[in-house]
Amino acid sequence: PFFPRILTGQGERADAVAASGCNVVFVQDYENSRVTGPLRKQGIWITATPPFAPGVDGEPLDSDDANLLPFQADTTPVLFWTLGTRMSPDVRPRLASWTNQVRNADRKFGKRPIAADVIENERTCSRHVDMLGLSRHPIHSNCSMSDYRDSIIQRRDRARPDSFIWTWVQTEPAPTLVDLARKLESPPIVEPEQIRMQVYSALSAGCRGLGYWTTTPLDHDSPAARERFLAITQLNFELDLFEPWITSGTSPQLLPFQVDPSLAETQINAKNAAI
Repeated sequence: PFFPRILTGQGERADAVAASGCNVVFVQDYENSRVTGPLRKQGIWITATPPFAPGVDGEPLDSDDANLLPFQADTTPVLFWTLGTRMSPDVRPRLASWTNQVRNADRKFGKRPIAADVIENERTCSRHVDMLGLSRHPIHSNCSMSDYRDSIIQRRDRARPDSFIWTWVQTEPAPTLVDLARKLESPPIVEPEQIRMQVYSALSAGCRGLGYWTTTPLDHDSPAARERFLAITQLNFELDLFEPWITSGTSPQLLPFQVDPSLAETQINAKNAAI
């Protein structure tokens, strides 16, 4: 069983990534052995954006006949390919054409899984990729955690049955909010509790993989970055404990329940009296 815990590589030290419990890093250049080598020595896998067949104008060639050169040994650190984030089926190169190019070029390595984070047409996209990303940044918005969870469930149900679902977890404020708050003495941050709620909401929605979306290094020495590092580390330790269950089960189902306020108040009073 393997539960992907993905980190967007921002130049972190390999030992810091290993200490955080992340097991996959999204790197910009899979051919850069100075980046991939230290990560693999720490037992960390790589995901990266694969190449695409260009046309004569240098733009992506959108054709069923387009092909890539076979992938070579420099791609061995790659566990799965990630086409991009916030994608739609009609981006260039088109999803169907690009995935076919990658699979044909990856025959030597067993046609590694292909992931993509999409914004629409979940059913169509789930026909072409093996790992369907359904992401939303709910923090500092009017989206509650239950709304966040339900939105993933609704989009999951629009995909093909039993599709592998994963999501990016927001760990930083939206860039637009940061720009507006530059003049504030205390700029907004994403609290550790908010990261935790997103992770467990995503798990309850049936996600079988997570990515921590960052634009700054995870091992930065600022107090906010240190707090984020500790929160992600603790979550990854917890995920490691029940990894066999969440990777081998079916999509979870939500069960409604009610809490009796009077009973809860009685228990609280009894506990306070005992103290």
